[in-house]
Amino acid sequence: MRRSGTGPDREAGTPHHLVLQGVPLAGLPPVVPEHLRSWSVSWSAYAPVDITPPELRPGAGLDTSVADGWAEPATDPAALPDLADRHAAALIAFQADAQGRPLHPGGRTGKTGRNLGKWGENRAVDPIVIAGTGRYQRVLLIRRSDCGAWALPGGMVEPGESAPAALVRELAEETGVDLNGFVPRAADLASPHPCGAHCRV
Repeated sequence: MRRSGTGPDREAGTPHHLVLQGVPLAGLPPVVPEHLRSWSVSWSAYAPVDITPPELRPGAGLDTSVADGWAEPATDPAALPDLADRHAAALIAFQADAQGRPLHPGGRTGKTGRNLGKWGENRAVDPIVIAGTGRYQRVLLIRRSDCGAWALPGGMVEPGESAPAALVRELAEETGVDLNGFVPRAADLASPHPCGAHCRV
């Protein structure tokens, strides 16, 4: 993932939901029962864990992240002059709480706080690369440096960058697979997708 600075991303700072026999481990988000996941269901005892990393907390951490160019300085999304425009332009509609903070479109997660550089929708790409055929197909994964888990390569779409260009850039940065100049054949294209072509490599 290309970023100036060391913001929270797949390589550093992203907490993981770990559960041992249904009991959350200390300091990690609680398990959200399926029947309480929806924001439309009242849950007065809901107590999510704040996952905001030091890089996005007010003070020196946020100041550095803003200076590095990957985070915006606003600590209160309700004060953003373009908040309504962000809601209207979102690819996936999202609601906000009473303080203007975005709510996860999938419902409660057990987490709260800011874990991305921008308030609202943050565009990301995660290329799925499959090599081989039949029973010899393999999926290209990376090993995360923060927790050692295997994951799809990918990252954030940078300002002014198209999603297909970000996909090519992230894949090259994280795996060394360079698709620059690759033009998919008609047989390689899947159904049209708003974020770009799907191709077999």
